[in-house]
This record gives sequence, structure tokens and C-alpha cells, in this order.
Amino acid sequence: MIYSKVGRAREVFQIVCVLGILLGLGASVQAEPIYNPNNGHYYERYDPQPGLGYTWQDAHALVDGAMGTLYYQGVLGDLVGVETQGEHDWLVQNLSTASGLLGYWTGGWQHNPSESIATDPNAYARNWDWAGGGAFGAWTNWGPGQPDDGGVFGGYEDNLIYWNDNKWNDLGGGETYVMQNDIRTDFGFIVEFEAPSLMGDVNLDGFVDDDDMSLLLANWGTGNEWGLGDFNSDNTVDDDDLSLLLANWNEGSPPPMAGDPVPEPATMLMLGIGGVGALLRRKR
Repeated sequence: MIYSKVGRAREVFQIVCVLGILLGLGASVQAEPIYNPNNGHYYERYDPQPGLGYTWQDAHALVDGAMGTLYYQGVLGDLVGVETQGEHDWLVQNLSTASGLLGYWTGGWQHNPSESIATDPNAYARNWDWAGGGAFGAWTNWGPGQPDDGGVFGGYEDNLIYWNDNKWNDLGGGETYVMQNDIRTDFGFIVEFEAPSLMGDVNLDGFVDDDDMSLLLANWGTGNEWGLGDFNSDNTVDDDDLSLLLANWNEGSPPPMAGDPVPEPATMLMLGIGGVGALLRRKR
């Protein structure tokens, strides 16, 4: 019993810490994550309030397992992992501020920073990973002379942040801002969300059924996000989205409640067509 109380207290404390990050720093975010059609992922830039930058640890806590709080379409995000030139170019084009991506943490971290430059001249560039998984190293974007683990000043710079000219820099994860030419840049971060795996699950309850069909039909022709039935992110709910829902009818879990008859896909197709027809007639 004592262990249970201690464990529960620790869990509550972690939740409070995460809430403190959210409320205390008061991040501003985009109105909606932006869809990247090249990989099917969504991205969101979290900006700091003036004088209240994020540490890498702050940012990572918001997407870390059970304590994570940053969800989109039912999917927990990860700090962005930039694996290709194309992904980098898309980020620069779609998420840049007036200073480009300067000062935005990524998911890059060095998991074994103890290797010595004296014994391995390339130690600073080894053992980097993306916190959310993915391949690190096939393509990199380090700035001139980076990573350098603090350079002549020494230290432990084990996290990856966007820097001048949209290049990467290694920096200590506890830093919250940088001063350059008397201009202060407070640090934000970028989150990457994978697309939900169950196409057609409008309400994200893990099962594609008539509840999802009702939501889709209620937003026919107007919905512009997943929760309204726009699965393919073309900013309208239409027959393409209906086809995606019907293709996954009865997929997922939990299963239907015992005793409740489940319509066959063909039946639901007729209902869907009838519902669409009624909506079209209503608009005339």
C-alpha cells in the first residue's frame, strides 16, 4: 500500500510538471497542424512567449509516453525528426518565422556523449538519434563546424536545434535562449504527428461504425479536418472520404456491443448514398 501511494504521488507530480510547462510557459501554436503530403505526417510549431523559452527537456516532456499531452487526431506527437532534404525543405517553406527555423528544438539527441574527442576525432558526430525513432545519419544538415560539443568552451551539447541559415547545431538541452548581435531568440520546438492508422475512424474511438458515418454526413461538403470526416486533408468532406470510411467499415476495436446488429458494408453504402442525397436535396 505504501508503494502504491508513492507511485501514485509520483504520477500526479509528473502530470503537474507537464501542466506547469504548458501553463507556465504559455506557448503559442499554429491554429492547426500542417499536413505534409510527401510523407503523410502533420507538423506543428510551438512558439515561446518572450523571455520564456523552452529547454529540450521541457519540449520532450510534452510528448513523452504516458505523460505526453500533445495529441492530434488521437495520435501523440514526437519532437520532429528530419530525415531527408525534402522534409527539411518542406519545414523551411511551411513553418519558418522571420528568422527561419532559428531556435527551434528538434528530436535529435546524442545518447552516448561520453566518447572523447582525444581518442575519436569524430566523436561529436556519433551516436545521434531521433527521440521519436527514425533513421539518423542518412542525411544531415549540420552547420559549419558542427556538431562541436561546445567547441573551445567545452561542455555537453547533446541536443539538436535549428540554428543560423536553417542549419543544425548541437546545444545543451537546458538552454532556453541565445543572444546574437544583441538580439535575443527564445527557443521553441516543432512536433511531428503521424497520421492515424485507422482511416474512417472520425471520432477516434478505435472502431469504424455508424457513429463515424453520422459525423461524416453531418459535415458533408464543409468539414476540413479529421474530426469532421476529412480523411484525405483536401479541406472538404466528400465521396472520397466516404469511400475511405466504407473501405474500413467494422475495422478496429472495440468490437460492436453484444446484441446490437451491425449493418453490412453494402447496407451502409446505401445509407451513405441516401444520406448524401438528402443533404444535396436540402441545399437546393
